[in-house]
Amino acid sequence: MCGITGYLAKNAPQFVISALKMLEYRGYDSAGIATSNSKITIKKTLDGIDELGKNLKTKGNVAIGHTRWATHGKVSLKNTHPFTDCKKRVAIVHNGIITNWESLKKKMKNHKFSSETDSEIIAHLIGEQIEHGNTLLDACAKASKKLKGSFAFLAIEKGKKEIVGVCNESPLIVGEGDKIEGFSSDINAFPIQIEKIARLKDKEIAYVGRDKIELFDFNLKKQKIKWEEMEKKRIRLGEIFEHHTIKEIFEQPKVIFNVNMNEIKNAKKLLKSKRIVILACGSSKHAGEIGAREMFEKLKKEVKIEDASEIDYSPVRIDKNTVIIAVSQSGETADVLRVVKKAKGKGAKILSIINNPYSTLEKLSDYSIHLNCGQEIGVGATKSFLMQVLIFKLLSGERIDLKILSRELSKTIKGNLSRIKRISKWMAKKRDAYFIGKGKWKWAAMEGALKLKELSYIHAEGLGSGELKHGPLALIEKNSPLIAVGDNDSASTWNNAYEAKTRGAKIIGIAPRAQSFFDIWLKTSARFPLMSAAVNEQLLAYYTAVANKINPDRPKNLAKSVTVL
Repeated sequence: MCGITGYLAKNAPQFVISALKMLEYRGYDSAGIATSNSKITIKKTLDGIDELGKNLKTKGNVAIGHTRWATHGKVSLKNTHPFTDCKKRVAIVHNGIITNWESLKKKMKNHKFSSETDSEIIAHLIGEQIEHGNTLLDACAKASKKLKGSFAFLAIEKGKKEIVGVCNESPLIVGEGDKIEGFSSDINAFPIQIEKIARLKDKEIAYVGRDKIELFDFNLKKQKIKWEEMEKKRIRLGEIFEHHTIKEIFEQPKVIFNVNMNEIKNAKKLLKSKRIVILACGSSKHAGEIGAREMFEKLKKEVKIEDASEIDYSPVRIDKNTVIIAVSQSGETADVLRVVKKAKGKGAKILSIINNPYSTLEKLSDYSIHLNCGQEIGVGATKSFLMQVLIFKLLSGERIDLKILSRELSKTIKGNLSRIKRISKWMAKKRDAYFIGKGKWKWAAMEGALKLKELSYIHAEGLGSGELKHGPLALIEKNSPLIAVGDNDSASTWNNAYEAKTRGAKIIGIAPRAQSFFDIWLKTSARFPLMSAAVNEQLLAYYTAVANKINPDRPKNLAKSVTVL
């Protein structure tokens, strides 16, 4: 869950700094940059990319950078990338996890290690091979064969105008443009000068030299590069919005028009399969849970929904008669990719619902439905979640007038904004909150709880309303926030919410119609209650975070894409 990038270009360090700003959502514990001239020069910081770019005096044509999300070793400058070998001849940046790093380190007794990380072992392995007379490319290939785990890394050598990128079970893209070549772990971080890109496959190595890009396997057998044209769109915050998260919430009434109805129509052919298994994690799983119930209700078809990280412990059957619907905003979710690869080996067909057409999941899929909602920078899923729910509804055969839906979502935002801003200041002072719903509304409640806890750091619990009396009601005290979500057929949920009110809870109702016992009513669309409820939950979480002076784009301990297991 880190971001890596590197460029061969005039004033390469500035390209790296700009790219790291776009990669910061993938990890923001620390950041660093390395440049190669007559020596390797490294600068590191724990204070963000802007601080890294301040007074950056190093210049050169070769630079690599890293924004870190700690998995091995605490957050500290010594554990911040880039890392060098003992003689500072080589520098590397790495995304992923090296599972055999400790055993490799024990064998390298003559090497002096400066960090607690698994990543540093890569620099020493490459440096050792260069000491034996190998080129940087040869050294990276030989080092890679010794590594186990998931890794994408970039390596540079002092005095050399070249970068080597290595990929295995972690995303890495090489790009080429006018007087610039380089790498990124995320396509959106490339500068507009990059004109075409190619995604590296597992166990591939890309060499970038002067006006030359070559692709090899780990045995250095040359591979053909499959180039794709690079889109020129870029995401930037405007003057209207303080954070990407609120910008992305406000984009929802517009992005729904980007749904590709032809993709939906063609994907329905796969739903004739004997067995359908939806595979997802986090917010995508909540969308999948809603989707499974929509499919059961409208298609009268049984659909299994599985948490990708838990499927190994589930009795679900996967074979040639199975269609896997893999749901992942990034298309790089490690747990999802792991299970998809296994399922393909058993003959299952893969239908993916993704936002990134250049992702690893795209390459593994038999067919894809694209969210087309633009890059989502905020760590909390907002517009991607809404688009996933919309796609599942359309797959289930529901007819939706997108113009009416857009109008209803806009009304939800405008109609409740001032009220949400006001109650968020009250919510910000609470330690706990409870979200309840029933049926598919349970998963709307789960999503609301997830948004509140990940953005505002308030402990929030989402549950089926019927479960309230089986334990959680014991936690209700005076003025406990209880958010009840439902539609005009949610009488059971309203009864459970009313019982919580008699125990002192303050009820926030998210529904098309007010109930007499609601302390606060956030109105939703009568035609599209679930999707407009999700928007209300997102706004509540966002403004509660702001009231607590928390940056909702970058919640602590979380990264946008979970790319390591």
